[in-house]
Amino acid sequence: MTGAEQELLEITRTLLDRVDQRDAHAYGETCAPDLTAFEPEAKGQRIDGLEFHEFFLTKPNPNGTTVRSEMVSPHVRVINGAGGEPAAGVVVYTRVTQKHRADGSFRLLHCNETRVYERRDGAWKHVHFHRSDI
Repeated sequence: MTGAEQELLEITRTLLDRVDQRDAHAYGETCAPDLTAFEPEAKGQRIDGLEFHEFFLTKPNPNGTTVRSEMVSPHVRVINGAGGEPAAGVVVYTRVTQKHRADGSFRLLHCNETRVYERRDGAWKHVHFHRSDI
């Protein structure tokens, strides 16, 4: 695995941690302001920008629920620019999310995700994602 591929996996892991912790501010630092997305909550409509995501991330987890996501079978593709340096990257994986409630019950959720990153001003920025429930 190349350094850029490892970097993209680590950034994606951090991004999922920020979603699980509902840290909208930290999530926004990872994302480009012009982020686009297709996700089940939007019912097939493209979402532009961060406002839609921030709404969900600012709601507290109900009833003392803790959340933890794992990437299963991740695949990373790095796209080099004209100078041969990494310019973009795509990370695809199945996401398994565990939700543990304070009463001891739990729930597992599964989805497939594709996350697209672009190198901007020397840093990776999350610019697009697609999530499909399975």
